[in-house]
Amino acid sequence: MRKLMLSVLASCFLAMPWNSALAVDQPSQVKAALFLPTSKLNKEHFQISYPHLSEEAFEGKWNASLESPLLFFRSYVNTWYSDLSASKNLGVIGPCLGDPHPENFGYLWYGNEDFRYRYNDLDDVGACPVAFDALRYFTALRLSIDSNEIFESVLNHYIDSLTSSENIDEEYVNSEKPRLQKLRDKLAKKNLEGQKIKLGGEVVKASEQEKARVEKTFLREFWAEFSILDIAKVEVKDGGSGGLERFYVLAKSNQAQLELIEFKALTRPASSYGIWATNFAYPREDYLDLAWQGDVPLYFRFAKINRQDFLIRSRIKSDLKLNDLNDEEKLAVLKTQVSLIAKVHSFSLQGDNVFANWLNQSSEVMAQRYKEAYEAAKSVL
Repeated sequence: MRKLMLSVLASCFLAMPWNSALAVDQPSQVKAALFLPTSKLNKEHFQISYPHLSEEAFEGKWNASLESPLLFFRSYVNTWYSDLSASKNLGVIGPCLGDPHPENFGYLWYGNEDFRYRYNDLDDVGACPVAFDALRYFTALRLSIDSNEIFESVLNHYIDSLTSSENIDEEYVNSEKPRLQKLRDKLAKKNLEGQKIKLGGEVVKASEQEKARVEKTFLREFWAEFSILDIAKVEVKDGGSGGLERFYVLAKSNQAQLELIEFKALTRPASSYGIWATNFAYPREDYLDLAWQGDVPLYFRFAKINRQDFLIRSRIKSDLKLNDLNDEEKLAVLKTQVSLIAKVHSFSLQGDNVFANWLNQSSEVMAQRYKEAYEAAKSVL
């Protein structure tokens, strides 16, 4: 039944009349290199795709992003789709994860000791050229690892998984699942002082007005489950959500368990920064079935605070750092990631050698494009 529901959900993209008008070429038939603007990416190019950020907020995001080429690339997902929308070969428009890259996967908590390795960032999901969604992952992968052998193996596994997405090898990621109490202890040491949120670094005192509006929404969503102990503001400058509002809520459950829950502001999904977005809007909530097969992590919500969209989630989570893994382990994790991506993309794409070659060549072009932009930005500091 769930498989049928997912198929119906995804098929609405492919049945829309605007889809065929935009699908100049099927992604598997794209033979030409990406069409890109002749100018190189510069600071103004990035800033124009973040109109919701003030000058000060963007400057903070910009400076924080210059830590490494990978962080720089990750920080501007809006620019990614805005840049690629100039391409003449959009391919099929379908369900996209929006910001797939190796660091956007981890263990989500479903209660008790139930942890599942999943794509964990629904901020930018939406309808987009699905080939560009895949290309974002493989461009990030080029910026994340040095091994061509691993890259090619992961790419081939993704292509194969597009036609056999039912079976996902999760043996390694399942063997590394975290333990709940260990995560609780780690979270308490880092973020709590008794029954208060520890202030310092990115975590600062929230104003009384901010506390009041967060509390109102929290009680609406969890009124029967928790009592609130403390609320703090989180000022994150780097990453794709740098500059957006965030809050931590420390609450006590009816079973006297302390839980730290995050409120994270959402803006226009990055996947909508292209000409395709004028034809169709798809609510983030509807992607829960596609990304997580309908099983939602504990305390996960979408909500509004004074008409502003927010994502609510538990701070109990974990991931696998690629730099801490040997090549065999790294390959196992990356193959699981691309299998999870392919499960969504398989509604729209077919895997073949032409598409594999396109991803291989285009990811090299885009990695170099962002490296050059990063190096130019660093040179003027």
